[in-house]
Amino acid sequence: MLYLRQSPTVIRLVTDLAAGTCELTHEALDARMTSQKDMAVDYFRAVLVSAGVLPVRDEYMARLERWIEHKTGAIEDLEDCRLITTYARWDRIAHISGGEPAANRSPPTPPTSPRPRWPRPSPS
Repeated sequence: MLYLRQSPTVIRLVTDLAAGTCELTHEALDARMTSQKDMAVDYFRAVLVSAGVLPVRDEYMARLERWIEHKTGAIEDLEDCRLITTYARWDRIAHISGGEPAANRSPPTPPTSPRPRWPRPSPS
């Protein structure tokens, strides 16, 4: 916990939590992150999760969601932004999370020839 005292972001976060001006939720912590690599907030979140204060969640998926929001936020054309966001959420996240695959995605086909095996020792 001493590590957290060195982070201005976490100091403000803890102060706001104590004052009741910030909810104790994953979403509130996400909103307080100053960058994609805000390790202090991630560490503080991990402490809260391990103590049972916050529920466990898939942090990799949450980071992907934040990354999508960050990247699509820079797209000026609203229609392009909508299309790319829809694709990222529908196709990529569904695929990564093991959800329903994208429409028209065919199942993988088996190889036509047997897979090569590691070299076997030659018979002596």
